[in-house]
Amino acid sequence: MTPEDAKKIGGSDVAALVGLSPWATPLTVYARIVSGEGQPDSPALRRGRLLEPVVRAMYAEDEGVHLYGPLGLRTSVHDWARASLDDVGQRPGRGRHAVEYKTAKREEAGAWGEAGTDDVPDYYLTQVHWYCGLGLEVGAIEEAVAELAVLFLGVEDSPRVYRIRHDPDVYGWLLEAAERFWRDHVEPRRPPQPTNPAREVEAVRRLYKRDMEPLADFATLSPEDRATVLTYAEARRLAKEAERAAEDAEVRLKLALGWRAGVTGLPADSGLKRLAWTADKQGKVSWKDVAEALASETGVSRERLLSLVDAHRGEAGRTLRVTELKEER
Repeated sequence: MTPEDAKKIGGSDVAALVGLSPWATPLTVYARIVSGEGQPDSPALRRGRLLEPVVRAMYAEDEGVHLYGPLGLRTSVHDWARASLDDVGQRPGRGRHAVEYKTAKREEAGAWGEAGTDDVPDYYLTQVHWYCGLGLEVGAIEEAVAELAVLFLGVEDSPRVYRIRHDPDVYGWLLEAAERFWRDHVEPRRPPQPTNPAREVEAVRRLYKRDMEPLADFATLSPEDRATVLTYAEARRLAKEAERAAEDAEVRLKLALGWRAGVTGLPADSGLKRLAWTADKQGKVSWKDVAEALASETGVSRERLLSLVDAHRGEAGRTLRVTELKEER
Protein backbone atom coordinates (compact mmCIF):
# COMPACT_ATOMS: atom_id res chain seq x y z
CA MET A 1 0.00 0.00 0.00
CA THR A 2 1.40 3.38 -1.03
CA PRO A 3 1.41 6.29 1.45
CA GLU A 4 -1.26 7.98 -0.66
CA ASP A 5 -3.46 4.86 -0.60
CA ALA A 6 -3.02 4.60 3.16
CA LYS A 7 -4.76 7.97 3.56
CA LYS A 8 -7.97 6.89 1.77
CA ILE A 9 -10.84 4.48 2.47
CA GLY A 10 -10.48 1.25 0.51
CA GLY A 11 -12.42 -1.92 0.00
CA SER A 12 -10.78 -3.74 2.90
CA ASP A 13 -11.84 -0.88 5.22
CA VAL A 14 -15.58 -0.70 4.61
CA ALA A 15 -16.38 -3.93 6.48
CA ALA A 16 -14.74 -2.43 9.57
CA LEU A 17 -16.75 0.78 9.24
CA VAL A 18 -20.04 -1.16 9.26
CA GLY A 19 -18.96 -3.56 12.01
CA LEU A 20 -18.47 -6.65 9.85
CA SER A 21 -14.68 -7.11 9.91
CA PRO A 22 -13.15 -9.82 12.12
CA TRP A 23 -9.78 -8.01 12.01
CA ALA A 24 -10.12 -4.23 11.69
CA THR A 25 -12.17 -1.61 13.55
CA PRO A 26 -13.08 2.01 12.82
CA LEU A 27 -10.26 3.09 15.13
CA THR A 28 -7.61 1.01 13.31
CA VAL A 29 -8.82 2.42 9.97
CA TYR A 30 -8.71 5.95 11.39
CA ALA A 31 -5.18 5.46 12.74
CA ARG A 32 -3.90 4.23 9.37
CA ILE A 33 -5.46 7.15 7.50
CA VAL A 34 -4.30 9.84 9.93
CA SER A 35 -0.80 8.42 10.45
CA GLY A 36 -0.37 7.38 6.82
CA GLU A 37 1.19 4.12 7.98
CA GLY A 38 -0.03 0.79 6.68
CA GLN A 39 0.02 -2.22 8.95
CA PRO A 40 2.56 -5.00 8.35
CA ASP A 41 1.34 -8.17 6.67
CA SER A 42 -0.35 -10.71 8.89
CA PRO A 43 0.44 -14.38 8.11
CA ALA A 44 -2.87 -14.63 6.23
CA LEU A 45 -2.17 -11.50 4.16
CA ARG A 46 1.34 -12.70 3.38
CA ARG A 47 0.02 -16.08 2.30
CA GLY A 48 -2.57 -14.47 0.04
CA ARG A 49 -0.07 -12.06 -1.48
CA LEU A 50 2.46 -14.77 -2.32
CA LEU A 51 -0.11 -17.24 -3.65
CA GLU A 52 -2.16 -14.73 -5.65
CA PRO A 53 -0.24 -15.35 -8.95
CA VAL A 54 -0.96 -19.07 -8.58
CA VAL A 55 -4.69 -18.54 -7.99
CA ARG A 56 -4.77 -16.07 -10.90
CA ALA A 57 -3.16 -18.51 -13.33
CA MET A 58 -5.49 -21.33 -12.30
CA TYR A 59 -8.57 -19.12 -12.55
CA ALA A 60 -7.65 -17.92 -16.04
CA GLU A 61 -6.97 -21.46 -17.26
CA ASP A 62 -10.04 -23.05 -15.66
CA GLU A 63 -12.52 -20.33 -16.62
CA GLY A 64 -11.14 -19.22 -20.00
CA VAL A 65 -11.20 -15.59 -18.89
CA HIS A 66 -8.99 -12.93 -20.47
CA LEU A 67 -7.26 -10.93 -17.74
CA TYR A 68 -6.16 -7.30 -18.00
CA GLY A 69 -4.27 -7.09 -14.72
CA PRO A 70 -4.72 -5.28 -11.40
CA LEU A 71 -6.28 -1.83 -11.36
CA GLY A 72 -6.33 1.02 -8.88
CA LEU A 73 -9.46 3.17 -8.90
CA ARG A 74 -10.04 6.78 -7.84
CA THR A 75 -13.04 9.04 -8.28
CA SER A 76 -13.38 12.81 -8.12
CA VAL A 77 -16.89 12.40 -6.71
CA HIS A 78 -15.53 10.81 -3.53
CA ASP A 79 -11.95 12.02 -3.22
CA TRP A 80 -11.48 10.00 -0.01
CA ALA A 81 -12.35 6.68 -1.67
CA ARG A 82 -10.12 4.20 -3.44
CA ALA A 83 -10.27 0.65 -4.72
CA SER A 84 -7.46 -1.74 -5.63
CA LEU A 85 -8.88 -4.48 -7.84
CA ASP A 86 -6.83 -7.66 -7.93
CA ASP A 87 -7.75 -8.00 -11.60
CA VAL A 88 -10.13 -7.11 -14.40
CA GLY A 89 -11.40 -10.03 -16.46
CA GLN A 90 -13.49 -10.54 -19.56
CA ARG A 91 -15.33 -13.64 -20.73
CA PRO A 92 -15.86 -14.15 -24.48
CA GLY A 93 -18.69 -11.92 -25.73
CA ARG A 94 -19.10 -10.18 -22.38
CA GLY A 95 -17.96 -6.93 -20.82
CA ARG A 96 -15.13 -6.44 -18.35
CA HIS A 97 -15.77 -7.51 -14.75
CA ALA A 98 -13.95 -7.18 -11.42
CA VAL A 99 -11.97 -10.19 -10.17
CA GLU A 100 -10.66 -10.88 -6.66
CA TYR A 101 -8.32 -13.69 -5.58
CA LYS A 102 -8.28 -15.23 -2.10
CA THR A 103 -6.79 -18.20 -0.28
CA ALA A 104 -8.29 -19.89 2.75
CA LYS A 105 -7.20 -22.62 5.14
CA ARG A 106 -8.96 -25.96 5.39
CA GLU A 107 -10.75 -25.04 8.62
CA GLU A 108 -12.15 -21.87 7.00
CA ALA A 109 -13.89 -23.71 4.16
CA GLY A 110 -17.10 -24.17 6.14
CA ALA A 111 -17.75 -20.41 6.09
CA TRP A 112 -18.07 -20.45 2.29
CA GLY A 113 -20.96 -21.76 0.19
CA GLU A 114 -21.14 -23.56 -3.13
CA ALA A 115 -19.24 -22.36 -6.19
CA GLY A 116 -21.26 -20.10 -8.49
CA THR A 117 -23.20 -18.52 -5.62
CA ASP A 118 -22.61 -15.32 -3.66
CA ASP A 119 -22.45 -17.23 -0.37
CA VAL A 120 -19.19 -15.75 0.93
CA PRO A 121 -18.25 -14.24 4.32
CA ASP A 122 -19.64 -10.74 4.88
CA TYR A 123 -16.15 -9.23 5.10
CA TYR A 124 -15.40 -10.24 1.51
CA LEU A 125 -18.92 -9.51 0.31
CA THR A 126 -18.69 -5.85 1.36
CA GLN A 127 -15.24 -5.57 -0.21
CA VAL A 128 -16.47 -6.89 -3.55
CA HIS A 129 -19.57 -4.67 -3.53
CA TRP A 130 -17.29 -1.68 -2.95
CA TYR A 131 -14.99 -2.63 -5.83
CA CYS A 132 -17.85 -3.39 -8.17
CA GLY A 133 -19.73 -0.18 -7.34
CA LEU A 134 -16.69 2.06 -7.67
CA GLY A 135 -15.57 0.26 -10.85
CA LEU A 136 -18.97 0.80 -12.51
CA GLU A 137 -19.04 4.42 -11.32
CA VAL A 138 -15.77 5.31 -13.05
CA GLY A 139 -16.31 3.05 -16.07
CA ALA A 140 -13.42 0.70 -15.30
CA ILE A 141 -15.72 -2.34 -15.60
CA GLU A 142 -18.86 -2.94 -17.64
CA GLU A 143 -20.49 -5.98 -16.05
CA ALA A 144 -22.48 -5.43 -12.86
CA VAL A 145 -20.90 -8.53 -11.36
CA ALA A 146 -17.63 -9.50 -9.71
CA GLU A 147 -16.00 -12.91 -9.56
CA LEU A 148 -14.20 -14.12 -6.46
CA ALA A 149 -11.74 -17.00 -7.00
CA VAL A 150 -10.85 -18.75 -3.74
CA LEU A 151 -8.30 -21.53 -3.36
CA PHE A 152 -8.96 -23.66 -0.28
CA LEU A 153 -5.56 -24.98 0.72
CA GLY A 154 -5.50 -28.73 1.28
CA VAL A 155 -9.16 -29.06 0.22
CA GLU A 156 -9.44 -28.48 -3.52
CA ASP A 157 -6.94 -28.42 -6.38
CA SER A 158 -8.57 -25.51 -8.22
CA PRO A 159 -10.08 -22.23 -7.06
CA ARG A 160 -13.76 -22.13 -6.24
CA VAL A 161 -15.34 -19.25 -8.19
CA TYR A 162 -18.14 -17.17 -6.68
CA ARG A 163 -20.24 -14.69 -8.67
CA ILE A 164 -21.45 -11.62 -6.79
CA ARG A 165 -23.93 -9.35 -8.52
CA HIS A 166 -23.67 -5.63 -7.86
CA ASP A 167 -26.32 -4.31 -5.47
CA PRO A 168 -26.71 -0.51 -5.68
CA ASP A 169 -28.41 -0.44 -2.27
CA VAL A 170 -25.51 -2.20 -0.56
CA TYR A 171 -23.01 0.04 -2.33
CA GLY A 172 -25.00 3.11 -1.30
CA TRP A 173 -25.04 1.90 2.31
CA LEU A 174 -21.27 1.44 2.28
CA LEU A 175 -20.71 4.84 0.69
CA GLU A 176 -22.90 6.49 3.30
CA ALA A 177 -21.02 4.78 6.15
CA ALA A 178 -17.64 5.72 4.66
CA GLU A 179 -18.63 9.34 4.05
CA ARG A 180 -20.03 9.67 7.58
CA PHE A 181 -16.81 8.21 9.01
CA TRP A 182 -14.74 10.66 6.99
CA ARG A 183 -16.89 13.64 7.97
CA ASP A 184 -17.27 12.76 11.67
CA HIS A 185 -13.80 11.45 12.39
CA VAL A 186 -11.10 11.95 9.76
CA GLU A 187 -11.76 15.57 8.81
CA PRO A 188 -12.07 16.90 12.41
CA ARG A 189 -9.32 14.51 13.59
CA ARG A 190 -11.69 13.01 16.15
CA PRO A 191 -10.83 9.33 16.79
CA PRO A 192 -13.78 6.91 16.94
CA GLN A 193 -14.39 5.08 20.20
CA PRO A 194 -12.51 1.79 20.65
CA THR A 195 -14.51 -1.36 20.04
CA ASN A 196 -11.82 -4.05 20.28
CA PRO A 197 -8.95 -2.76 22.46
CA ALA A 198 -6.80 -5.85 21.96
CA ARG A 199 -6.61 -5.05 18.22
CA GLU A 200 -6.36 -1.30 18.71
CA VAL A 201 -3.30 -0.93 20.95
CA GLU A 202 -0.96 -0.71 17.96
CA ALA A 203 -3.29 1.75 16.22
CA VAL A 204 -3.16 4.16 19.18
CA ARG A 205 0.64 3.81 19.31
CA ARG A 206 0.88 4.88 15.66
CA LEU A 207 -1.42 7.83 16.26
CA TYR A 208 0.49 9.28 19.20
CA LYS A 209 4.15 8.35 18.87
CA ARG A 210 5.44 11.48 20.56
CA ASP A 211 4.16 13.83 23.22
CA MET A 212 3.50 17.14 21.48
CA GLU A 213 1.95 19.07 24.37
CA PRO A 214 2.99 19.69 28.00
CA LEU A 215 1.70 17.80 31.02
CA ALA A 216 -1.95 18.64 31.62
CA ASP A 217 -3.52 19.40 34.97
CA PHE A 218 -6.50 17.18 35.73
CA ALA A 219 -8.71 20.21 36.46
CA THR A 220 -8.13 21.59 32.96
CA LEU A 221 -9.40 18.45 31.20
CA SER A 222 -12.84 18.26 29.68
CA PRO A 223 -15.52 16.42 31.71
CA GLU A 224 -15.30 13.50 29.28
CA ASP A 225 -11.51 13.26 29.58
CA ARG A 226 -11.66 13.53 33.38
CA ALA A 227 -14.17 10.69 33.43
CA THR A 228 -11.83 8.60 31.25
CA VAL A 229 -8.89 9.23 33.59
CA LEU A 230 -10.98 8.25 36.63
CA THR A 231 -12.28 5.15 34.85
CA TYR A 232 -8.69 4.12 34.18
CA ALA A 233 -7.73 4.74 37.82
CA GLU A 234 -10.65 2.62 39.02
CA ALA A 235 -9.76 -0.16 36.59
CA ARG A 236 -6.20 -0.18 37.96
CA ARG A 237 -7.50 -0.32 41.53
CA LEU A 238 -9.73 -3.27 40.72
CA ALA A 239 -6.91 -5.00 38.83
CA LYS A 240 -4.60 -4.64 41.83
CA GLU A 241 -7.27 -6.04 44.13
CA ALA A 242 -7.70 -8.97 41.75
CA GLU A 243 -3.92 -9.46 41.59
CA ARG A 244 -3.66 -9.53 45.39
CA ALA A 245 -6.57 -11.96 45.59
CA ALA A 246 -4.90 -14.19 43.01
CA GLU A 247 -1.59 -14.14 44.92
CA ASP A 248 -3.39 -15.04 48.15
CA ALA A 249 -5.28 -17.83 46.40
CA GLU A 250 -2.03 -19.18 44.90
CA VAL A 251 -0.32 -19.37 48.28
CA ARG A 252 -3.34 -21.14 49.77
CA LEU A 253 -3.46 -23.50 46.78
CA LYS A 254 0.19 -24.49 47.20
CA LEU A 255 -0.38 -25.09 50.91
CA ALA A 256 -3.37 -27.27 50.06
CA LEU A 257 -1.44 -29.28 47.45
CA GLY A 258 1.53 -29.79 49.74
CA TRP A 259 3.75 -32.51 48.29
CA ARG A 260 1.27 -33.42 45.56
CA ALA A 261 2.25 -32.66 41.93
CA GLY A 262 -1.09 -30.99 41.20
CA VAL A 263 -4.77 -31.72 40.77
CA THR A 264 -6.88 -32.77 37.81
CA GLY A 265 -10.55 -33.51 37.12
CA LEU A 266 -11.66 -29.98 37.99
CA PRO A 267 -15.34 -29.01 37.47
CA ALA A 268 -16.13 -27.75 33.97
CA ASP A 269 -17.47 -24.44 35.26
CA SER A 270 -14.05 -23.66 36.77
CA GLY A 271 -12.66 -23.13 33.29
CA LEU A 272 -9.62 -25.22 34.26
CA LYS A 273 -8.59 -28.70 33.23
CA ARG A 274 -5.59 -29.27 35.46
CA LEU A 275 -3.35 -27.52 37.96
CA ALA A 276 0.26 -28.71 37.99
CA TRP A 277 2.89 -27.84 40.58
CA THR A 278 5.97 -29.77 39.57
CA ALA A 279 9.67 -29.18 39.94
CA ASP A 280 11.51 -27.24 37.23
CA LYS A 281 14.03 -29.28 35.27
CA GLN A 282 16.40 -26.36 35.40
CA GLY A 283 16.50 -23.13 37.35
CA LYS A 284 15.80 -19.77 35.80
CA VAL A 285 18.59 -18.09 33.87
CA SER A 286 19.92 -14.72 35.09
CA TRP A 287 20.66 -13.06 31.79
CA LYS A 288 22.33 -10.14 33.53
CA ASP A 289 24.90 -12.49 35.09
CA VAL A 290 25.33 -14.24 31.73
CA ALA A 291 26.10 -10.92 30.04
CA GLU A 292 28.60 -9.94 32.73
CA ALA A 293 30.33 -13.33 32.56
CA LEU A 294 30.47 -13.12 28.77
CA ALA A 295 32.04 -9.67 28.97
CA SER A 296 34.59 -10.94 31.47
CA GLU A 297 35.54 -13.99 29.40
CA THR A 298 35.65 -12.35 25.99
CA GLY A 299 36.91 -8.94 27.00
CA VAL A 300 34.00 -7.18 25.35
CA SER A 301 33.79 -3.69 26.79
CA ARG A 302 30.79 -2.28 28.56
CA GLU A 303 30.51 0.31 25.78
CA ARG A 304 30.37 -2.45 23.18
CA LEU A 305 27.60 -4.23 25.07
CA LEU A 306 25.64 -0.99 25.26
CA SER A 307 26.12 -0.41 21.53
CA LEU A 308 24.72 -3.91 20.85
CA VAL A 309 21.72 -3.10 23.01
CA ASP A 310 21.15 0.11 21.08
CA ALA A 311 21.50 -1.70 17.76
CA HIS A 312 18.71 -4.08 18.74
CA ARG A 313 16.49 -1.51 20.35
CA GLY A 314 12.97 -1.21 18.94
CA GLU A 315 11.33 1.91 17.59
CA ALA A 316 10.98 4.69 20.13
CA GLY A 317 7.50 5.20 21.48
CA ARG A 318 5.63 6.53 24.48
CA THR A 319 5.14 4.63 27.73
CA LEU A 320 2.29 5.29 30.13
CA ARG A 321 3.82 5.50 33.61
CA VAL A 322 1.68 5.83 36.72
CA THR A 323 2.87 7.44 39.96
CA GLU A 324 0.76 6.58 42.97
CA LEU A 325 0.42 8.85 45.97
CA LYS A 326 2.28 6.49 48.30
CA GLU A 327 5.24 6.50 45.88
CA GLU A 328 5.78 10.25 46.12
CA ARG A 329 8.42 11.46 48.58
